[in-house]
This record gives sequence, C-alpha cells and structure tokens, in this order.
Amino acid sequence: VRGAAGEVSHASVTCTAPGACTVSQTLNSTAAACATYDTDRNLTSGFASLDVRTNLTHDPMLAAHAAGFAEATLTAREMAAFYLNVYEFGPEGPSAELVTWVEENDAWVRARAAREAANDDYWMAVALVLSQFDGILAGYASAAAALGLPSMSKLDLLWVNLDGDLFALMSALGEASPRGRAGRARELYPQGLRCSALWKLTDENDELYFGHDTWDTYATAAPRIWKHVTLAQRRDGEWRARTASFSSSPGFLASVDDYYHFGESDDVSLIVIETSNNIFNASAYDALTPRSVLYWIRVMVAGALATSAPRWADLFSIEASGTYNNQWMLGDLVAFKPGRPLANGTFVVLEEVPGLIVARDQSATLQAQRYWPSFNVAFYAETRAIAG
Repeated sequence: VRGAAGEVSHASVTCTAPGACTVSQTLNSTAAACATYDTDRNLTSGFASLDVRTNLTHDPMLAAHAAGFAEATLTAREMAAFYLNVYEFGPEGPSAELVTWVEENDAWVRARAAREAANDDYWMAVALVLSQFDGILAGYASAAAALGLPSMSKLDLLWVNLDGDLFALMSALGEASPRGRAGRARELYPQGLRCSALWKLTDENDELYFGHDTWDTYATAAPRIWKHVTLAQRRDGEWRARTASFSSSPGFLASVDDYYHFGESDDVSLIVIETSNNIFNASAYDALTPRSVLYWIRVMVAGALATSAPRWADLFSIEASGTYNNQWMLGDLVAFKPGRPLANGTFVVLEEVPGLIVARDQSATLQAQRYWPSFNVAFYAETRAIAG
C-alpha cells in the first residue's frame, strides 16, 4: 500500500479490536484513522512526511490503535531498515537483567494505566500511547507478512522506542557499551550527549527564534520522517483533537531528537526542545526503578495534555523515570506577545536527573539575556549536584 520513492501513499484503518483492523489504500473520512506518507519531500528536506489523523467519532483507544496500524502500514519497509541500523546488542542480545527491567516496567505501566485511565486524564493519555504502540506493532506484523520483511517482536519495538532511555538503563545495569556489534556506536557518546539548542529573542521583542541540532551517528541518519499525529485526548472530561508535530524516525512514537510542536486549535501552541546532560556520578542511577514512566511515554503524554509551559513541566514530572536525563526548554507561543516583554510562563526550563526534576520559569532570564543557549551542561545547582 506504499508507493515507490518520491510518491505519496495513503492508508485508512478501522479496528474492531486490537489487531483486528481493515485497511484501504485511499483516504476515507469515516475510518478510525487516516494517514498520508509523502516520500518526495525527503528529496528536498531530508525528511519524508507522515500525517496521521484519527476520527473523533470512533472509540479513542481503538482510534489510537488504528493510527499506529496506519503508520506501520505505510512505513514498514523503513521500520525494518531502521531497526537493523539501531539495534544495540549484537548477536549476544541484551543482558537478562536489562530485559527483566524493561519487561517489568512495561507490565507496571500497562497495569497502572488499565486501572486508572477511566478516572484520570494522565493515565488515559498513557493508555492511548500504549494503544498506539500496540497498533504500530500489529500494523508492522501485517505489512511484514505481505512484504516479506523480518518479524518484529514487542520487545524489538520497545528497544527502538527506548532509544533515549537506554543511555541511562544500560549504564545503570552495567551494560554501558553494546554487546557485540556497535550498532549505534554509543562509545562515541558514552554519556548520551545528543544535541545543542538556542532560543533568541530580538531586541524589539517582536520575534522569538528557536533552533535545535541533533548529534548522532550515521545509524540514525536515514530514513527520517517528520510526523504530524492528531489524536483524541481527554482533558477535564472532554475529548479534544491535539496535534503533535515532530522530527522522528521509523517506529518511534516520540521524536527522540527531541523537537516538537504541540497544538490544539488556537488555544495551545507549545514548542518543546531538549539537550542531553551527562550523569558523571553513577550512584545517581540507584534512584531508577521499573515502577516509573519512561521518557518516550511521558513526553507524548505531557504534549497531549498540557495547555501551558508550566503545565507541561508538571505533567512530564509525574512518575519520572530518571532516564534520558535532559534539559528541556518549553516555549508557549500563545503567551508570547510580539513587542511586549515576556510574561511569566512564556519560557520554562526543566532538568531531569535520576530521582529529581527541577523546573523554573526562565522568561525573565530570556528577556534579559535575549538568548538561552543549551549545550549539554546542567543549569540548576540541584541537578548539577546529583549528576556529579
């Protein structure tokens, strides 16, 4: 159902149960989810474009599953290639301790979401991310059978999405370097340094610029996909459509770079960027527990529910895992008023280390300095102390 390179392809998916999905190759507005995949843009921008949108009239959980199914249907070939590039562990595979930790974490998060989603918007958003993940897994299995691609297990897809979290997990569990083939060549970035970023406010306060640069190995250089994913999200008892737009790769539910815009009509317009920080004190990892929500889920949940930069920070801090320890920069484009001094809440900086998150409003700092640089150095004294 995917066109040749340089073409546009479509998928419309409706699911009656997880994994029980029907797919058509045209856009059908009555389907649970519709997706368009444009590989032609890759020729000019370096990113293919994937647009996925769910139907608010369908059951939200099944619609999220259908969204994942549609994405995998269109990008299965890319998922197979990307997995071969980024698989960490060589022929020996990951350690039993790492597998146990990841599987225990997955079971805990799923059980918590199943128990609390009905009455808690945060855990409903977690449940929707998990449903989308399961949809990608089921969609890939269906496409792989038709296209003759290698199989992919749930754990395989978890390894892909754990890309950022693995920096901390492999260090914490004594598996700091790849076992066998150095698929991601992590030894080049032993502590997980990934990015640099810059925010710039013009002298007249009339424009706010923000930029982000990802450092990584050639393993993740291609294929790349810019994703626009619109899902139904429940907030305060009401279901709304929220769109996440982000740089990404095949099979990722999050960006991992990370560079996001989260939007909802004219009321919400949030920019979310991060750069990674070193953890020099290995004893900090003693705070890690599988009874937590890993980064790749939390970042999408916060983006799904937040209506402001401070609220994003609050949501991201719930059940924090202390993995993929970053400095997050949060910009509220609704709060930004051109020509006026930055109001509180326009720019928030959050830092995570194992066992602690510190988030403070830095609007006044950005206003005074006219720029905020981020280059893999912790800013807050509390996070610097724990990181060593």
